[in-house]
Amino acid sequence: MNDLNTVLIEGRLVKDPDLRTINNNLMCRFTLACARYFYDKDKNWVQDTSFLQVEVWGAAAKVCFDVLRKGRGVRVVGRIRQRLWKDNQEISREYICIIAEHIEFKPEKRNDPQFTESPTKMDSAMTERMKQSVAQEQPLSYEGESPEAEAEEKIETQLVDEEEKEVEEEVSEQEL
Repeated sequence: MNDLNTVLIEGRLVKDPDLRTINNNLMCRFTLACARYFYDKDKNWVQDTSFLQVEVWGAAAKVCFDVLRKGRGVRVVGRIRQRLWKDNQEISREYICIIAEHIEFKPEKRNDPQFTESPTKMDSAMTERMKQSVAQEQPLSYEGESPEAEAEEKIETQLVDEEEKEVEEEVSEQEL
């Protein structure tokens, strides 16, 4: 059984996203600035900003690369991923990022006609684009993950797909 590893962040892109192909899979990487405001002990208004790396894989990566630009607001639900390695001088290095599993795009400007749709409708449109292109893609695998973990993930995905089909069949039966 997996331990809980879920994170929800909301912030603004600090620069345009980067799109790469890794092991025949698309990956979009961007940095979010997440600001938190509070009063310190002297009653001064303080801003504490964290800069977080986000990775989006598969069909969603292409959508993010097409839609996101510097300053755009984004809400991300995902999981934290830590990578450890040693560099050429045998110094231990660490990279922590968020692997996005769900993304909502926030409107850029209220008067911008390009972003007249609500974030929910935009997210639904992204989901539809992903469904159309996911049939062409291969399953994701990350460096260092064992084949057993990939097999477990594939089985879990198949179970979720089967449950969704059952729910759809029940709904269609009730409609008839």
